[in-house]
Amino acid sequence: MEEFEASNFSEVFSIFDADKDGLISACDLRIALAKLGFEISSEDAANMIQVETHNGSDYLTYLEFFKIIQGKNFNNFAKKIDMRKSV
Repeated sequence: MEEFEASNFSEVFSIFDADKDGLISACDLRIALAKLGFEISSEDAANMIQVETHNGSDYLTYLEFFKIIQGKNFNNFAKKIDMRKSV
């Protein structure tokens, strides 16, 4: 995966941060993924966030989201989403 430029990453984060509070909640994640054609339950979205934060948090921060997108965790995160792609 190519490196995201900071401005591009900010735009991506903004899409996922639906309520613009600077954090990505399970609700934010579901809204963004639904716009991309992926349907996941509230429980699955919350579980995905808790697993990726490694501390059981209910939110992804900008830095945590950046690490997912930039790092190897992106493939795991994307696979979890892809398994739930709506038909």
